[in-house]
Amino acid sequence: MSQNHEKTAADTQQDETPVHQKNLRLWPALLLVITGILSSRLTELYEDAPSWLWMVVAFGPLLCSLLALVWWTFFSRTNLRQRIYGLIGIIGTGSIVLLLLDQTMYGPVIMMITFPLGMTGFVAGLYLSRWLPLPQNWLAVTGCILGFGYSLFFRYEGMWGDFTVRLAPRWQPTSESLLLNREAGEEDAMPLARRLQSLEQISWPGFRGEARRGIATTSKLDTDWVKHPPKEQWRIKIGPGWSSFAVAGELLFTQEQRGENECVTCYNARSGKEIWIHMEQTRLDDPLGGPGPRATPTLYQGRLYTLGSTGILLCLNPVNGEIIWKVDIPKEAGRSVPMWGFCASPLTLGEHVIVHASESGEKDVFGYKASNGELAWTAAAGEHSYSSPQQMNFNDDQQVAILHDEGLTLLDPTTGTILVEHAWPHSGYRALQPCVVGERQIVLPTGMGTGTRLLEIDVESDNWNVKEIWTSKNLKSDFNDFGLFCVKNGFKSLPTEPKVVSLYLTHLSTKDAKMSTLKRRMVSIGVIHRLKGHYLDTKHPSIIENIMGIKRRKGSIQKGKKPILISHLKKIINAIDQQKKEEIKKLRDRSIILIGFSGGFRRNEIVSLDYEDLDFVDEGLKINLKRSKTDQFGEGSIKGLPYFENYQYCPVISIQKWVKISKISSGPLFRRFKKGLILSEQRLTDQTVALLIKEYLQVAGIDCKNYSGHSLRSGFATTAAESGAEERSIMAMTGHKSSEMVRRYIKEANLFKNNALNKIKI
Repeated sequence: MSQNHEKTAADTQQDETPVHQKNLRLWPALLLVITGILSSRLTELYEDAPSWLWMVVAFGPLLCSLLALVWWTFFSRTNLRQRIYGLIGIIGTGSIVLLLLDQTMYGPVIMMITFPLGMTGFVAGLYLSRWLPLPQNWLAVTGCILGFGYSLFFRYEGMWGDFTVRLAPRWQPTSESLLLNREAGEEDAMPLARRLQSLEQISWPGFRGEARRGIATTSKLDTDWVKHPPKEQWRIKIGPGWSSFAVAGELLFTQEQRGENECVTCYNARSGKEIWIHMEQTRLDDPLGGPGPRATPTLYQGRLYTLGSTGILLCLNPVNGEIIWKVDIPKEAGRSVPMWGFCASPLTLGEHVIVHASESGEKDVFGYKASNGELAWTAAAGEHSYSSPQQMNFNDDQQVAILHDEGLTLLDPTTGTILVEHAWPHSGYRALQPCVVGERQIVLPTGMGTGTRLLEIDVESDNWNVKEIWTSKNLKSDFNDFGLFCVKNGFKSLPTEPKVVSLYLTHLSTKDAKMSTLKRRMVSIGVIHRLKGHYLDTKHPSIIENIMGIKRRKGSIQKGKKPILISHLKKIINAIDQQKKEEIKKLRDRSIILIGFSGGFRRNEIVSLDYEDLDFVDEGLKINLKRSKTDQFGEGSIKGLPYFENYQYCPVISIQKWVKISKISSGPLFRRFKKGLILSEQRLTDQTVALLIKEYLQVAGIDCKNYSGHSLRSGFATTAAESGAEERSIMAMTGHKSSEMVRRYIKEANLFKNNALNKIKI
């Protein structure tokens, strides 16, 4: 009996391992491991990888590892006991490692390195068990321990732009700790007179230089670094952060993190020694972005403005770093810190400091008084963005451009009034800057696969109109075509000369390329030059004159948008009244359209109206227009809207009903609706007015593509001219300072009325 027992046990022992090895279906796990490794290296194969490929790099290894775990649990063909032992090994090892990891490793490292390596080690152990005379689970769990344990020896130090994780030995001190533990060096005792003299020589006032154009005009660098390489003058260690420098004479201003303190620091440009430092006890340490401030200081009119990563806005004396005023934006605005902190560099224009708060709904852009830090205005601009406010200059005025997830918003820097809203949604986080090209064109970069767009701002009419010139998902393809042209003709493509660009445009015109194509190619060439650090004068006479000549040869008829006449207006109002919508929504929309037409209002004038601007009298409605485009000094004007005989189309009656149903007694007259048609406190934008007009034109059966937000105003002027109204009376209503535009409306109105053909009878 003893012999039989020994024989049975021996047979079982001989058969157990081979059976398990034979039954194990290992090839899916090996395939998943190899796929995970390859997915982490995909972007190395593509210079301009699409956005989805970056997501594969970030999440591919984790997904493959999770699928390998699913394979082991359900599809590996091992017995239940083996699978349970394996899961215990994976979960137990992973849990212990997570407890022992350096705190910096939590976040992207776990999903990109720790867990994928653990599962890779597990699968590798299973594979080795086929060739080594050791128990299968022992080898698998040993590989799992080695894979997971790898992360215990390292510290996370950030991530490169290609999603490559930076690791350093855990036992080595960080550069930040070395900076904090070093002995205090000798501070630079720059005399007060030299500091004041430096502040009169501002060469780089802040983020991207003067007007944020990214162009340095005060000095010229030698670009031939082979013959004349730059020589290092000094090198110092500073705290982590993403801030660049503002420069004034011998003074360098930046922001950095030192332990639990965010610091604004002034250094000597000649020696690198610290002149002064201002500290705020706050710290933001994001797994992807790392610790430290994100924004760059701004020098303006003898003051230094900074924004910390947690939303502390400072106005400092640049001479000594003393606080002039301080604002805690999250506390005073009642909002939280955005996902990656406050990133936008403050913009100074006129009497205001303008801050883009990165993430919000109705309060996204803040305008503070530069003198004392008081909040002057707020404005909505998309849902999220990490782009800094950008200065623009159109129509002899200054504007603020905000690039966000929903598109572009242009603001009035003095009031925060929204001038333009251009919709161009982007699912990612925009962190780039809009750029002015020429006199009235804006380049909108996006990144992550959405592309680049060129807009043209119409500043010749009485309203802000935006026209999309082109959208390109790859500027490089345009430049490559230019490069091929240069190779064939023996020209240098980078850097090139204006005359070469002119010849290229001529070449394109002979191939019947559209004018929009020529303009896009010219912009692409200029943008690529700028990105590569070269200057190309795209406004050179040889280019501009050639463009104009090509345009004359090809011909170009500028078609303006059609006016909304009385017949159109009645159809629109009838369409609104017949809509199956809540009465409050219909009354708001019909009031906007009726007042826009009857008063000859501009869109921004309509949305800027407050309840306090209305005065109902026996004759009708007096409207106090506080400011308009042609009233730059804010003198104001009063418009009168009489009662109409036909009450259905009477703007006065419509507004009376709107005020009653909305229960508005102060503040903005026309407002946004929240979900459930709940009236908000947020003022409508002029772009919304344009969209409403197009929407109801379409509902009324009128092709909306030939109409714009300006069509109400032009419709009033044209209709008034057709009815025989005098030029001065039309101008009094529309607010035109010049008769030129009004005469154009009169001319159009008389196109058929005073036509000579009317005298001919056939």
